[in-house]
Amino acid sequence: MSVGKILQKVFAILPFSEADWKRIHVKLQDATLIIKEEFQKNIEDLYTKILDLKKSLNFDKVDKILRVENTCDISPCFLKNLFEFESILDDPLKYYLELAFHIENLKYNLEEECVKCFKKLYRKLVDIRKTLEETSLIKEYLKLPYDIKIKPLDFIYEQLIPFEITPAATAPAESINPLIVNPVECYEIGPYIINIYPPTLDSTEYLYVARPFLSEKESVTLLKLFRNYIQGLNYFSHETEDYYTIDYLTDIRRKQAESFIKATSLNIPLEYEKKIVDYLASQTTPLSVLTPFLLDDEIEEVFIDSPRSKIYLDHRKFGRCTTPQLMDKSEFDKMVTYLRAVTGLRLDAKNPSMKTELLTKNFHVRVSVDIPPLAADGFHVDIRKLRRKYFSLTELIANKTLTAESAAYLYFCMLRRRNILVLGRPGEGKTTLINALDSITPPLWRKITIEDVIESIDQSGLRHQTRFQVEPLESGGRSSCKAKEIVKLLHRSPDYLIISEIQTEEDSKALFHALAAGLSGLFTCHGNTVEELLLRWSVHHKIPVVSFYELDLLIHVKKFDLHKIPVRKIVRIAEITNIPDNLFSNATPEIQDIFTWDVRDEKLVLATDLYETPTVKKIRRYEDLRKEQFYNELNTYRIIFELLSQKRVFALEENTRIFSKLYSLLYRIKHTEKTVDWDEVLLWFQREIGG
Repeated sequence: MSVGKILQKVFAILPFSEADWKRIHVKLQDATLIIKEEFQKNIEDLYTKILDLKKSLNFDKVDKILRVENTCDISPCFLKNLFEFESILDDPLKYYLELAFHIENLKYNLEEECVKCFKKLYRKLVDIRKTLEETSLIKEYLKLPYDIKIKPLDFIYEQLIPFEITPAATAPAESINPLIVNPVECYEIGPYIINIYPPTLDSTEYLYVARPFLSEKESVTLLKLFRNYIQGLNYFSHETEDYYTIDYLTDIRRKQAESFIKATSLNIPLEYEKKIVDYLASQTTPLSVLTPFLLDDEIEEVFIDSPRSKIYLDHRKFGRCTTPQLMDKSEFDKMVTYLRAVTGLRLDAKNPSMKTELLTKNFHVRVSVDIPPLAADGFHVDIRKLRRKYFSLTELIANKTLTAESAAYLYFCMLRRRNILVLGRPGEGKTTLINALDSITPPLWRKITIEDVIESIDQSGLRHQTRFQVEPLESGGRSSCKAKEIVKLLHRSPDYLIISEIQTEEDSKALFHALAAGLSGLFTCHGNTVEELLLRWSVHHKIPVVSFYELDLLIHVKKFDLHKIPVRKIVRIAEITNIPDNLFSNATPEIQDIFTWDVRDEKLVLATDLYETPTVKKIRRYEDLRKEQFYNELNTYRIIFELLSQKRVFALEENTRIFSKLYSLLYRIKHTEKTVDWDEVLLWFQREIGG
């Protein structure tokens, strides 16, 4: 809670306080702030000054001036804005500064025909400003040096009326002014400065504060002036088909901001001009309130529970963070109107949920929105950040999501078109892993992808790839939509499938129908453990247990805190074993661990002989694969992954190129020679990467 808000709480109780002022208790939600005796005079002085300020203003006169009828087109609009300022008692400095800047810049919005009434309006506004300047608070403010005036208002208040408030031990995190606590991290994202503050004693969540690089006074004033400037200006041009994209809207606002800066002659230093243009443009698009969160690549997911709930988020480094930011209904309505216009999806009482994606030059997100009657508290928003720069398998090895040995085994099995199912809870990295695997598939494969929100990598020009997008459940589409497309794959001749989010009973049945028909690929599914997933399929989705033999690799990814840092790891790679010669027997499938998470060593470790795994046994039925050959091939892949990871060859395009060449080399050797000399393959690879 800011200093200003704390003071408001103090003012509210002073008229009813006891004669003994030694300990004033100020309630803040579930906690109490105690103002100590030694700060009593400062509080009394502040309260007296505010009362004097109120008395010095003739509010009846001001109200009469503001409500005067005027035929000018500019005056009513301008005067109406004055009513939107915060109360003079709540924030007198902010009120005064916004009034002063409006007076100084009113002339930039005047048309020629408005000159007649300009002098009359101007005199009235100047009278109000003079009245404010007669108060002791504003007088003291005007004496401050420039370097203090550009500081945040909370800081200025502390300079004008120094005081201290000591919170009780149980005070909530938001009751402590973040300006007093040093941030644990500070960085810039475009025109915004990000400060992250540590948790308080009674909290486990960090505080994420995003603010413009300008001072509060400058940012508020410039934004209000710019909004007045662009009133009536047209967003769109019929000459482009991209008129509705965020990129197009932002570009238009950027051009308008550049024109605004020139027209107003604000004398902005050249080094700040681009940032100011970016700030004004970002704050006048349909996603303005969310802009800092969307631009910050360190943020993974953003949550808004209701109009009254502060926005909170998941940070890649600091985990769950709170923010002081709210999204009000007007901001929400702007966002929803834009999303409906772009997607054509419904969002109304009969269809109160919507899920879609937004892909721009600066961010890629999946947005889920819920409204009443489903959202009981007003509305709900969940924004999943999709990494603009995809992870390669080598980068996942470098950040220890998996080991080079396990990556080599996955690559070996994928080259044999085995089924790979990745499971985990939402946001744990399932799609990240299958995208990394998908990027190094053989170039000659025909791949077909089915998704409700496009999260796969566009490989057009590099691979034979077809991507289908089906209606998500949230859009009101029928739950069988994805299931029908899976079944239809049988007539589309794919070499490999990529299917995200097997959710419903129909999806599950369609998947196993496709597997039984001989199709294979990469799949994701929500699940807490391998056992619980199989139980859900068999009990709730009524999948025959015998169908589980069609599964090959089951990969469990998990997000958890390691040394107080949130991480995503592959914690288990398992396979279905106890496969009978006769599938019509009464044999029960069992789960065999191939790799497991070692808690002590904090890494994925081998749990069995890879040559004897159920999947390799399946491969050996149709491929003459001797044990020595198997390990030579596997070790070659392991060394390749290790070298790429050590050399930090993380770029997805570079990994795709290298593994395409590797596959082409192996393809030629296998079709011209009896055996592969894996030492020669390693020599080729070392030459390829330059050592």
